Amino acid sequence: MKSFSINRLLIAACLVVMAGCGSDKGLVPVSGTVTLNGQPMPHSGTVRFLPQKVEGDNPRRAAFGKFDTDGAYQAQSFEPGDGLYPGTYAVTVTCFEVEPSVGGPPAVSAIDNRYKNLKDSGLEIVVSSSDSSKIFDVDLE
Repeated sequence: MKSFSINRLLIAACLVVMAGCGSDKGLVPVSGTVTLNGQPMPHSGTVRFLPQKVEGDNPRRAAFGKFDTDGAYQAQSFEPGDGLYPGTYAVTVTCFEVEPSVGGPPAVSAIDNRYKNLKDSGLEIVVSSSDSSKIFDVDLE
């Protein structure tokens, strides 16, 4: 009977350890502020991070961060604020005066359309596994 209790205790301890190991995905918290010509954003929007090159054997996982007119965002890969895998990311920003909708009026961007295009945005972030966190501020023209 005593060995049965010890086995149950060992199994429970292993499950706790395994659950703890799964929570650290190797992500680096990334946050920042998006501004327009040094001023607050005219509307809320989204910053998107699209992996171009990954560090080590990390997965290629896109991430995003939502911002309000204050421009503050936190990058999210799985959960709010968890960050990005180490690597190089192309960055796009969208901010609409009129949001895209099915059957509604045409979308109207509050910023230059180049920022929503991967090839034209000119925005990039490099996140290293040695970073404990990273600030990535973006000032749009």
